[in-house]
Amino acid sequence: MNPRNLVPAAGILLVLVAVAWWAGLGDAPLPDILSFESNGHVEVDGERGTGSGLSGGEVGDTAGDPAIVSEINGDSVSNPRRVTSGESRGRPLRIRNQGGTPARKRPERVDGGDRPRGSSHVPGGQPTGRSGSPSTGSSRRRPSSETSGNSVSTTFTGERSLVTGSVQRVDGSGRTPVQSGQLFLWSNTESEGIVQLETSITGGKYSVSVPRGHPLNYSSALVDETPLAVITPASAPLITSNRQVAVLLGDSNQPLLHVIGSDTGEELCAIQVLRVPNWNRNTRPNPGWPCFGDYQVVQECGPLVLDSRLGPPGPMVPIHVRADGYAWGRISVDLIGGGERQIILDPGTALNILLSGDWDRPGAAVRMTTVNESSRIPYMEAFPEGQSNLHVDGVVPEEYRVSIEVGHWAQRPLVLAEEQIYIGEETGFIQLHVEEDDTERVLLGGSIVIPDGWYLSSFTLRVRPISPGISVQVETQEIPSGTMFSEVDPIGIRYFWESDPLPVGTYALLVLPIGFGLNVETGEEGNLDTEVILPDPVTVEVHTVLTGTQYPAFPNLIRWTPVRPPGVPGVGALPVTSEGGGNVFIFDAPIGSISISCTDAAFEPTYRQVQVIPGQDNVFNLELTPAIGVKIYLFDGETPIPWDIGWHPDFDAVEHNGTIVTRGRIGQAYRILVSQPGTYLLTLPNEMTDFILPPPQLVDVSSDEILDIDIPLESE
Repeated sequence: MNPRNLVPAAGILLVLVAVAWWAGLGDAPLPDILSFESNGHVEVDGERGTGSGLSGGEVGDTAGDPAIVSEINGDSVSNPRRVTSGESRGRPLRIRNQGGTPARKRPERVDGGDRPRGSSHVPGGQPTGRSGSPSTGSSRRRPSSETSGNSVSTTFTGERSLVTGSVQRVDGSGRTPVQSGQLFLWSNTESEGIVQLETSITGGKYSVSVPRGHPLNYSSALVDETPLAVITPASAPLITSNRQVAVLLGDSNQPLLHVIGSDTGEELCAIQVLRVPNWNRNTRPNPGWPCFGDYQVVQECGPLVLDSRLGPPGPMVPIHVRADGYAWGRISVDLIGGGERQIILDPGTALNILLSGDWDRPGAAVRMTTVNESSRIPYMEAFPEGQSNLHVDGVVPEEYRVSIEVGHWAQRPLVLAEEQIYIGEETGFIQLHVEEDDTERVLLGGSIVIPDGWYLSSFTLRVRPISPGISVQVETQEIPSGTMFSEVDPIGIRYFWESDPLPVGTYALLVLPIGFGLNVETGEEGNLDTEVILPDPVTVEVHTVLTGTQYPAFPNLIRWTPVRPPGVPGVGALPVTSEGGGNVFIFDAPIGSISISCTDAAFEPTYRQVQVIPGQDNVFNLELTPAIGVKIYLFDGETPIPWDIGWHPDFDAVEHNGTIVTRGRIGQAYRILVSQPGTYLLTLPNEMTDFILPPPQLVDVSSDEILDIDIPLESE
């Protein structure tokens, strides 16, 4: 080599070495990351997207009570007549006048786990991890300030970058450095799911090791046990190398949750929080492991800031909380108004479940039910999602019936396997073996003709068995029109469809959302020649009026559904809104009998069956009676207490025959509508174990109003 080239070459080599050292920070160890893996038995956590159908926890406030069940189909809108008068007797209650503030509309329920076979429905949110638990150690002490700058750690295997920066707080006096506190962040990685981060703030600065090549989301901060919101960065910066990001904090109304051990009375550590959109799992004492669509937060020690990592905000959001060595507890929190809450957890244990055989069936759920209860209401319910080794944390020591089933637990599900086990202080183990399915199956298919005039952008064909001995829960299929081949027909468009293999028998074909269909036989060899032709649509006009008058009534919406013969499966009622908020509702329906109904919060539930006849006007009145009753609000001092899903107060008539028409959670209140005015005895439920309950109170319900009642509570 020419000696004159040695000096430039050496210089280039030194530069390359320096760059490589800087990119890797030499031999200096990087701070670890709080990471819960998505591909094993340890969980991911953090933000789960914005697609969840859950909004404020205002879904599904019923648990088998017929009076409550009617509330599921109701619509939470304001009563146009909200002038309140009347008094309660006994311990003083605050009864407020209300000027017609609209309540939040009840969102559609999301039941991802109970979707029928063949359904394409997936609940909102992003995939969490599989079964497992955030075991961050057994210590229950908050780390000392000596750990400042280091993230709480488990494992992250990908490339990392170091992010540092200043942390300031802005208030009326300007900006000041934050001397100490905790900063919460998360990053959504392709290889290991969502990685949640927690790092200390010391002397106005922070330092955290994060996944490289992904946006870094700043959730919130905790300073002097006060939640603070992140003002900047306003969006998630993309981290491609070591860099600095300045953080500006401001006041926040995010709630703060203290997690206390019942045996120690102290704040707990190794905490896991789940927000479960699935209605069935949401009502269980134990939600099992994180499933697809769940929102999750893990934190080394409490108190916890309940921020955007738990999904869309709402005034009454039910969440599950547990800590290492403690059983799950459930509490409803206000993610809009904030406040400071406390949950007390009892010691708990765990269970390992091994699935074997032909267990991986569509819609299969693993359930635990306490043996000493006559009901089969599950204590725990979750979905394997392809995993055969499952771990259930936060279990109350008890004797359980453990099963894997297909279908809703209350609707005669198909039990694939079931065993019984007593779980004590030590982690239990059980194996569920499912025998192979040797049912003879055939294909069902044919065509559907949608006549011109329906203007359907899409529809779904529901194929549901009606033969004895064929499980509705297991064999029901829903086939979306987007998967069908179509061609022009003389009267409209013809769609061709074919089912997955089905047991031989009789099936009901139902075109949704129209609700029209027929029954067909598969035959021993299958049947691919079925034909469903929708009737021409007929325009229907419904006028809502006050009962016994022609004065207009103004519900938010009404619903309609075709009336089917006994034994023919149907579909839920379809909502219709009026143009301009009036009392006239117009929609297209098939020829024949239809049921029109209104379950608006401002009126008593009303139903009417009418006959749709072609060539006639098809204009009908629906008479509505204004609702009367109460809306009950709970307060701990000035902090609103959201009603938990499992809290249902008693409201008994005193010396008259009034009954409960419907009841359930609405906004931050619990609403009870009654059939007639008079005096009622209000008793709070014993399930409110965290509070000292007031004695039962007498409440007078007037004939033309809904009373708003504030009940002050005192924490235990």
